[in-house]
Amino acid sequence: MTTAASCSHVNALSKKCRLFVFDKQTNQRYLVDSGADVRIIPKPNKNMKPNKFELFASNDSTIKFYGQKLLKLVLNLLRSFPWNFIIADVNTAIIGPYFLNKYELIIDIKNKRLIDPLKKLSTKGERFTGSEPQIQTLAASLDSEYSAILRDFADLTRPRPFNEKIKHNTFHYIETFGPPVHARARKLNPQQSEAAKQEFQYMLDQGIIIPSKSNWCSPLHMVFKKDKKLWRPCGDYRALNKQKRPDRYSIPNLTSLNENLKGKTIFTKLDIQRAYHHIPIHPAVRHKTEIITNFGTFQFVFMPFGLYKVAQTWMRFIHEVLRSLEYCFVYLDDILIASTDANSRKKHVREVLQRLDDYGLTLNASKCMFGCSEVPFVGYLVNKDGILPLPEKVELIANYKQPTTDADLALMTDASNFGLGASLNEITSDGFKPLGFFSKKLAPAQTKYSAFGRELLGDEELKALLSATNQTLQLKQLRMPGTTTEIYCDISAGTVRLYVPHALRRNVFLAVHNLSHPGIRATAKIISKRFVWTSMNKDIQS
Repeated sequence: MTTAASCSHVNALSKKCRLFVFDKQTNQRYLVDSGADVRIIPKPNKNMKPNKFELFASNDSTIKFYGQKLLKLVLNLLRSFPWNFIIADVNTAIIGPYFLNKYELIIDIKNKRLIDPLKKLSTKGERFTGSEPQIQTLAASLDSEYSAILRDFADLTRPRPFNEKIKHNTFHYIETFGPPVHARARKLNPQQSEAAKQEFQYMLDQGIIIPSKSNWCSPLHMVFKKDKKLWRPCGDYRALNKQKRPDRYSIPNLTSLNENLKGKTIFTKLDIQRAYHHIPIHPAVRHKTEIITNFGTFQFVFMPFGLYKVAQTWMRFIHEVLRSLEYCFVYLDDILIASTDANSRKKHVREVLQRLDDYGLTLNASKCMFGCSEVPFVGYLVNKDGILPLPEKVELIANYKQPTTDADLALMTDASNFGLGASLNEITSDGFKPLGFFSKKLAPAQTKYSAFGRELLGDEELKALLSATNQTLQLKQLRMPGTTTEIYCDISAGTVRLYVPHALRRNVFLAVHNLSHPGIRATAKIISKRFVWTSMNKDIQS
């Protein structure tokens, strides 16, 4: 079955007197429509690929949907207006009542202007009387049954600020011990800085964050989104997380979903829009979430990503929302509805949507799927047969060329360039018996090490010396004459001294001491001229 969760419905054309304003930065014309529930812009170029989901008009025609984009409008009012717009296959860009309400703008049709009472300014526009589409938010599907259900819950897909009236009493409380944590603002490259400023402006406009002045602060960290093209700003709360008291509320294991799948053949998947941002931080502890940036400090009004225990708070909340609905399985912001037949599926979807609406939650319509025989869920494929791996995740393994020679097999099973492995064995009468195993994936920089360099990864003391900033040794990798092997040496004393790992120190001591059996001071002097390690004198004396 083909499904498409959309986010708009275009009503019949209405002939009204409209006002158009212009973005001075791009010269884009925007229709100011107080009756439209969505903000929409035409696709910027012809090469954009449409999303697999679509928008549906009232005459059942489809409108291609291309995603969303954060824009900063310049309307000649001495301030900019950031807003998240839907990209669609339309001719006219539209701003609706949520935009007007957020920025407290007033439409003056008679004088053809948009008034900003805050700045006591106005911007001239164009008055137009004609047929333009009036757009309202509505989630719809190719299945008219689901379309009818979703019309009853239009608020679930209507974009609205998070700081609107909250319909629940859940707060996230940050209980810590120890002194406040603090950090300096991290340097960002121009692309990271621009992405961070746009996202923070959006969160300010949505009421997710507010300017802050606190003795707590964590640094801003930038990570790539899934497409590896756009940056996602988030707080580096590792220092704060170490001071938070644990919350033992369990996160569900996907294997427990099998209990709910017996006899289920129809599946619906719902995705909560910015799930964590639906739960406010308790006002008494908001200052602990402060993020320090190069353009200011901000604290979160709603739960941020990266903060310890927010997942537990969310799961406790969403379990309260969907309590007693046995056909539901929730994993963080994803909800799976499993039904046995066509009659129960509509009832189940309606009951879940009613619960979400009662608690003021919103859905990411582009990620929702309704009435499918199988759906991707948390990295797996769920259908009547149970939980299966996604085809794209096993495609490389399934299509891998089967080795035909010993050389091919050795190459395929060799992971020495990507990880380390070891086993702890016990000697018995039958030979070695393994007691335990160890494995570790190499970091990208570690894959470039020589074999000797990788062996040193197991030396905790050497790793500490290499990462320390307040020690006097100058350790450097030098190549041994006549070989390609590099070893760590200290060059701080003007001569080259070899660093000796813990396992070889007794061998060095015995080799020097057995030459002439010198005393402790003489032995230490001879060894220190050629070798180096921490606590050398103490080791020689003992």
